[in-house]
Amino acid sequence: MALPLRDPKTIYEEHSAPLSDDEKLRLLVLISESVVGRHGRGGARLADLDGLGRDAWDGVDPDAYVGGLRDEWQGRT
Repeated sequence: MALPLRDPKTIYEEHSAPLSDDEKLRLLVLISESVVGRHGRGGARLADLDGLGRDAWDGVDPDAYVGGLRDEWQGRT
């Protein structure tokens, strides 16, 4: 029985966001290998990614986001 389609952002927030950075990178490798395996190497071009995931940034203030990253990095030192 197929699972119902779900919003990728919801899947990320529920399952991937809690992972460590190392776990996220390993998951990214698994997903990218899965896509490359289905489509073969050389089938996708960098230009094909233009605009992909744009909706994930809807409502995000870039200055506030970068400021938050800077605060996070300063907190690590």
